[in-house]
Amino acid sequence: MVNRNLRFPRAKAGALVLMAAAAGAACDKAQLLAPTKATITVSAPTKVLAPGAATEITAYVIEEAGTPVQNGTTVRFTTTLGRVDPPEAQTRNGLAVTTFAAGNNSGVARIKGTSGGATGGSSNTDVVEITIGAAAVNTVTIRANPGSVGPSGGSVELTATVVGENGQALEGIGVTFTTDQGTLTASTVATNAGGEAKTTLTTTREAKVSATAGTKTSSTVTIAVITVNTITLRALPGSVGPTGGSVELIATVVADNGLPLEGVTVTFNADQGTLRSATVRTDANGEARTTLTTSQQTVVSATAGTKTSSNLTISVRAAPVVTVSCAPSSGSGNCSAVQASGSNNRASVLFTVTKASTSSVLRSATLDFGDGTSQSLGNLAGGSATIAHAYEGPSGSTARSYTATVQATDINSETASVSTTVTITPRQPLAVTLAATAGTAVSTVGQPVKLTATVTPTGDAGANLVQKYEWDFGDDSTAETTGNETTHVYTSEGRKTATVKVTTTDGRTASARTEFIVDF
Repeated sequence: MVNRNLRFPRAKAGALVLMAAAAGAACDKAQLLAPTKATITVSAPTKVLAPGAATEITAYVIEEAGTPVQNGTTVRFTTTLGRVDPPEAQTRNGLAVTTFAAGNNSGVARIKGTSGGATGGSSNTDVVEITIGAAAVNTVTIRANPGSVGPSGGSVELTATVVGENGQALEGIGVTFTTDQGTLTASTVATNAGGEAKTTLTTTREAKVSATAGTKTSSTVTIAVITVNTITLRALPGSVGPTGGSVELIATVVADNGLPLEGVTVTFNADQGTLRSATVRTDANGEARTTLTTSQQTVVSATAGTKTSSNLTISVRAAPVVTVSCAPSSGSGNCSAVQASGSNNRASVLFTVTKASTSSVLRSATLDFGDGTSQSLGNLAGGSATIAHAYEGPSGSTARSYTATVQATDINSETASVSTTVTITPRQPLAVTLAATAGTAVSTVGQPVKLTATVTPTGDAGANLVQKYEWDFGDDSTAETTGNETTHVYTSEGRKTATVKVTTTDGRTASARTEFIVDF
C-alpha cells in the first residue's frame, strides 16, 4: 500500500529515485492485516485435551461483505496455557491454521486469534477454550470385579471411569485410588482411550475404596469379605478296592445367603494316603475338587475360612474270596493222582467251591475245568457248591494234568481267582497169562492140551472187554475164540510153545506165551 500523504524533501534526481525505491521496499515488507469490521472465528476439533496432547487451531477471517479476506492476511494466535506454534499464520481462502500443544499442566486454555481490525463480535468468536487434563473431568465412577473377597481374603480389580461434561471418555487423566484396608498394586494410574484406569486391591478385610481425578471423587465402593456359612464334603466313589485306589473329593462352600461361593480357598485333610492337591479354590458352583489315593481306610475333611466339614470315611472294600478243593468221585484223597477207568479211560472227580465268610457279596462265579469246558456257579449265595466232572485219561503211559480255576466277581466288579491241579494217571494196563494143562494121551491120536488165558484187570476194566483170543499152538496151527480157553491135540512129541493174543473192544491188545513138553 502506498501512502500518498508522505512528503519528501527536495533532492537531486538520483537521490529521489533512491528514496522512492526505499519506500517501495518498506511497503513490500509490511504485514497484510484484516480490514476494519472484519470478523474472525477461532475453532478447534476438540475442546478437551490430555496433558501433553496437541490439536489444530483454525481462524476463519471474513470481510464485512462476508467474503474471505485477501490471501496472505496475517493472523496472530495467543494462549493463556500451553503454547501455539507457529504463533502467526497467513490465510488462504480465509483460513489460517496453527497447532496448540497442551503442556503438562491442567486447566483451561483461552486461545485467541487477532488480525488488524477483525473482532469476534458479541459472541467472542475470536476465542476458543480448551480444557486440559483433570480440569475436564465432570464425573468419576468406580467399580470392583469381583465385588468381594473370600473368607481368607483375595484380590479384586478396581476400575475408575472418567468422563467430561459431554459424556466423553477422557484419556490420559491421572486417577488416584484410595483404600482404608489392604494394598493397591498402583495408587495412581492414567486413563486409557476408554477413559478407564485400573488397579488391583488385595485385602483380607472389608475395604472401602474410591477414586479421584482432578477435583472430582467417585462414590465409595465397599469390598466385602464373604463369610462361609457351611462346607460339605463328598467322595466319588465312597470307597476304594481291596488293593487301594483313588476317589474324587468334592467340597461345596455356601454363603450365609445359601448361594455357592466362588474363589474360596479350601484345605483338604486326610489321615491316610496322598492328596493330589491339598489346597484348592472353589469354582463358580462353589465346589473345590481334589483326588485322594489310598490303600487304607481314610478319614477326610475340608476347611474353608473358620468352617470345617464333617469327617468322611473312605472305606476299603472287601475282596471276593473263594476256595476250591478236588477229590475223586469214589474213594478218598485229593486229585493229585486219579487213575483213569479201565473201561472208558476217564476219571470222575468232585469239586467243592466255597465262598469265605470274609468275602464280599458275589455277583457271579465260574469254574473253568481246564479241559475247554466250564460251568457257572451263580453267586454262591448258599456258601458253597459241589460239582462233578469227568476228565479224559492219558492215551499213553504218562499222566495227564488239568488246571481247574474258579473266577469270582463281586457286586463292585472286583475279581478274584483260585486254582487247583487235577492229575489223571493212566488206567491199569491190559495183561494176559497163559497156562497149559495136559490131558490123557491117545496113542493113535496124540496128546490133548488145554490152554487157559487169564486177562487182567478183571471185569469191565479188562477181561469183560476182550473181543477175541487168537491162539498160535506152535505146530503151524492156529485158532480164534471168544472165550479164554481152548484145547489142542498135539500129534508129535517134544517141546512146544503156545501163544495167545487178546484184543479188547476199545482196541487194546496183550499177549502171553507158555512152553510145555508133549510126551505120549
